[in-house]
Amino acid sequence: MGLLHKLLLSARFWLLRLSMQRQSLLKHQLFPHEIILYAIRWYLRYPLSYQDIPDRLAERDITVDRFMLYRWVQKFGPELNKRTEKHLRHARVDWHVGETYISVDRK
Repeated sequence: MGLLHKLLLSARFWLLRLSMQRQSLLKHQLFPHEIILYAIRWYLRYPLSYQDIPDRLAERDITVDRFMLYRWVQKFGPELNKRTEKHLRHARVDWHVGETYISVDRK
C-alpha cells in the first residue's frame, strides 16, 4: 500500500477535500464525505489498524464498521492517489554531507 501513503501531507488532504466536493467521487455514500476522507487519511497517515479508526470515530459519536473502512480504502484509495499525485513535490535524488570526522581504531 506504499503508493497510497502519498496522502501524508495535511495541506494536500485539504486540497483533495475541496476537489472531492467539486467532482463528487463520493456521491451516493451513506456517510458524509468529510468522515470518509478523514477515516481514509487517518488509516494512511498513521500506523493504525482497521479497528483503531472506528474506535477513534466512536469517541466522536460516529459509528463506522472496520469492514466499511476497508472498502473505502480499497475503493477510493487509488482514485485519491491519482488526484493528489499532481500536487505532490517529488523528492530530490541528490544529497550533500558536510564535513565529518571519523575515528577508525583510534589511529
